[in-house]
Amino acid sequence: MKMKCLLTGLTLMLAVLTMRGAALTDSVTMLKAQADELFNSEQYSKALDVYIDALDAAERAGDRRMSIAITGNIANIYAISDEYERCEHYIKMGYEAATKQGDQDLTAKFIINSVGIYCAMNDAAKARRQLELMNTNPLTDTVLWRFYTIHYAGDVCRLEGNYERAHQLAAEALDYALSRRMGLRYELVEYSELASIALAQERPLDALPYLRQHLHKADSADSRELYATSCHMLAEAYQKAGYEDSAQFYSSIYNTLRDSVIDQRQLAAAKEKLYQYENRRTQGRISSLNDQVTRQWWLLAVVVIISIIALTLLYIKRNKTIEAPSGAVGGAIPSGAVGGTSPSGASGSSEASPSEVSAESSSLDRTPIHLNDEQVRELADRIDAVMSDVSIISDTDFSLQQLAQLVDSNTKYVSYTINEVHGKTFKNLLNERRIDEAARRLQDHEHYGNITIQGIYQELGYNSAAAFIHAFKKLKGMTPSQFQKAANA
Repeated sequence: MKMKCLLTGLTLMLAVLTMRGAALTDSVTMLKAQADELFNSEQYSKALDVYIDALDAAERAGDRRMSIAITGNIANIYAISDEYERCEHYIKMGYEAATKQGDQDLTAKFIINSVGIYCAMNDAAKARRQLELMNTNPLTDTVLWRFYTIHYAGDVCRLEGNYERAHQLAAEALDYALSRRMGLRYELVEYSELASIALAQERPLDALPYLRQHLHKADSADSRELYATSCHMLAEAYQKAGYEDSAQFYSSIYNTLRDSVIDQRQLAAAKEKLYQYENRRTQGRISSLNDQVTRQWWLLAVVVIISIIALTLLYIKRNKTIEAPSGAVGGAIPSGAVGGTSPSGASGSSEASPSEVSAESSSLDRTPIHLNDEQVRELADRIDAVMSDVSIISDTDFSLQQLAQLVDSNTKYVSYTINEVHGKTFKNLLNERRIDEAARRLQDHEHYGNITIQGIYQELGYNSAAAFIHAFKKLKGMTPSQFQKAANA
């Protein structure tokens, strides 16, 4: 959650940075400024809605730099709502566009955000790789860049289990933020990080002083989101320390504040609006590509016609005899046959092909999902049968594509059915089934008592302990070791 403070800081920079350079249209500038104001006032659902309008206006105005910056803002909102995979998607999109545009500063910002999202996803390997890339891509704002290099170096060390070094770097980053007067948000990030390091070492009492300081400063900042973060971490610390009443107290405050920070109904509507916008843009690009293909077919047809004419004339020239009068060539092979019959046939076949290709592409890309209730139930039953087979879902590389093949369907129908029946994505359903099986094995001391937690998660398709613990805790409310102790008590 501390990552959200950093993302807010980057959003503020994006707001300033995108105002430079080429002149922007009034509508794009106005929409971007309105969305930034909503974001900064923690109205994230409304901000996403206006960012989509701004993105549409920027695309129509041909302002690539503004479009790239808004893509970063959208990624930040997904991070704040804990949808890390969607955030990662937009960060990658923005990074590729910024790199292609040759914008070094925007590229550096997307790299910084990528380190943050991989840290939030507990993916130490990817975070380390992006951190190394970040160190070679500095920001023009050297103070900010220096802060992020220190902070994320410590964050990655924590994920890797190097807690002593992580604590040193977090303390260094806090001192740097204070000495440079960077503001409360940057200080809060480090108080949160210091507490996270203590909690990772199972030292909740050491985390409490940092979290109380975090709560006090969050209250001073008048930020519901930051205050909610404080309460969430305090609830976790008190829970680990065995103070159930205090844990419940802060947990209830967090749940109340969380609902007020993000309006889920408004957020869902804004996400649907973004989906519709991206679908329209994709269809527009497909139509443009089809037009380009059609033009290429026409050009090919012209080339074929000219080639046929040239070859025919060459054939006539080579086969005319000395005895034949000059008019015989014209009589034997009338010029109309060359210019009329052959080209007509060639042109006709060339016209048909692009038309068919265009119709097929349009049909494939624009076909809505037509599944009645009975078909959904049948497909859901086949999906559940596969997803209940532990030997299948334990494959590390098991994917939506493989599931679609096993149930004799396609990814679009399978994804739709999972969402319709279970209300979740394929990946979330896969994690749920794997974690349920892991929980079953952790409780089955008779058959699995001699197998370590590492052995269990590796058998179920997890390569990373951090990813397994994160998924288990998210679904079961406690770590695997805590769950095992409770089950065998």
